[in-house]
Amino acid sequence: ENGWYTGIVGKWHTGPDHGHGRYWDFSAIWDHSQPEKYGPYYVNQNMSINGGPPEPVGGYSTDNYTEYALEFLRGRAEEPDKPWHLWLCYDAVHGPWAVADRHLQDYPDVPQVPTPEDIYPPRPTKATHMRDYGVWREGDQGQPVGIRDGRTLTNWEQQYNRGVLALDEGVGRVIGALEEMGQLDDTLVVFTSDQGFAWGQHGFRLKVAPYDANIKAPMIMRMPGQIPAGTVCDAPIGGQDIPPTFLSLIGMEQPWKMHGEDLTPLLFDPNAEWDRPVIILEKIPMSAVVSQ
Repeated sequence: ENGWYTGIVGKWHTGPDHGHGRYWDFSAIWDHSQPEKYGPYYVNQNMSINGGPPEPVGGYSTDNYTEYALEFLRGRAEEPDKPWHLWLCYDAVHGPWAVADRHLQDYPDVPQVPTPEDIYPPRPTKATHMRDYGVWREGDQGQPVGIRDGRTLTNWEQQYNRGVLALDEGVGRVIGALEEMGQLDDTLVVFTSDQGFAWGQHGFRLKVAPYDANIKAPMIMRMPGQIPAGTVCDAPIGGQDIPPTFLSLIGMEQPWKMHGEDLTPLLFDPNAEWDRPVIILEKIPMSAVVSQ
């Protein structure tokens, strides 16, 4: 409606309506909201391309998403004066953490991962439901071992890091394409995740609890000439703040009252006064208020 060409690539799990043609001019979607349709998690996924029915797409999903993103960008290079927005949603790195074949032998001799001090119960200072919670036991070599699978904490992190490699490569190719197009320094690049993941902290190996280890995720923004390079902001924010920020940066009114806040004051000055000092989190069976 406002002259922008829009695209989405990758994992989708926000309802059965993808909005192609209404919200997206270009779409390559793996619909995780419909388990009966999406097929395997990392290889030969069923994907809906530009509003079409789900069809098998051969190959490794991280690489496929990168290729679709590059296809989108090549089209934008043909219309350099038309503004665009691309939402690239890699499903990596998410369990089951299937690794690309080319990375199966990487990181062969990783050192033992440090053991979090509260990985094993009991935790007498914690709330009742946390005192005896645990999915780890101490193995014969002194390393934490998963109670269900028998794998060490080091082995889990090794597999995770192998899965990150294809993601790193894909992001690098996207950045390289922007540079070739001559648009890298005119583009706001945002790299983030929808959650953190605890590696033994508080006994967890998952994301659902409202501790920093479970929920805290990086968000990196790059926009030369506008966002000062190398600055760090520790204000409590969330993913809901990203859309209002985008709209503010391009001078567009919010189409409705959004739950998020405009982050532009923090982008230009990470020490700017921030009038939302807490985030309220709720996830069965736990909830929390997180302050700065």
